[in-house]
Amino acid sequence: MAIDPDGCTLGLFKGCGRLVYPVATEERDILAVLNRVKDEMERRKELYQGLGVDKIERFNLKSDENLRRIAVVIDEGTSLFEEPQVCGAVETLALRGRKYGIHLITAAPMWQTTNVSKRIRAPLATRICFRVESESESRVILNHVAGAEKLTAPGRCLVNMPGRMVMELQAPIVSENYIEEAFEDGAGAVCEMPQGVDLERDLLIANLSKQGLSKRQIAKQIFGYTGGYAFNEVSRVLAGHSLAGGAR
Repeated sequence: MAIDPDGCTLGLFKGCGRLVYPVATEERDILAVLNRVKDEMERRKELYQGLGVDKIERFNLKSDENLRRIAVVIDEGTSLFEEPQVCGAVETLALRGRKYGIHLITAAPMWQTTNVSKRIRAPLATRICFRVESESESRVILNHVAGAEKLTAPGRCLVNMPGRMVMELQAPIVSENYIEEAFEDGAGAVCEMPQGVDLERDLLIANLSKQGLSKRQIAKQIFGYTGGYAFNEVSRVLAGHSLAGGAR
């Protein structure tokens, strides 16, 4: 999954056949993609519980269904995280996604403790930092490690990986032309962009609530499970329904 609010950087990968959905650039599409990933995470949670496993490797050994790993790549992350719904969805994936084979990769030109939630920063295991303007920014990105402010050569970076000492490495410099040529004849995303709002589902949730079902009962009936995204979606719809005086 690729998310790029500017539509410039990751747009170069639009021909990549490994994309599930087209590169999401609008807030509505970004939320829709993140919510689909959260749906998949909750589905995998139910599958894990059925087999009594806690890792994707163990699940794939025991099950006929082979779960594939999912990478959620977010460019210009710090600007996106200012939007509460986006930030909440990314926090959930950062905190819980890894065990279900869902991996978060995010990049941004500026990182500060004030513009990136600790619930997003803390779970990021591998950190790569190119030259930054200040020691404080280096410490935020590299988890209390300074030094990236002293880098000078293009493509030079510091890397902080779990269980290893901080390394200074040279990243390959890849041109935009190279990327475009690599995917020139590519088929692109395998699915159309998911819809951000399902009006029929929202109406069904509202009607089930009128029939006296609890939020958890509605979540179970609509989504097949009761927690996480399912419960939050039911709460969102019912809150909006209440504010609208029962009209949709």
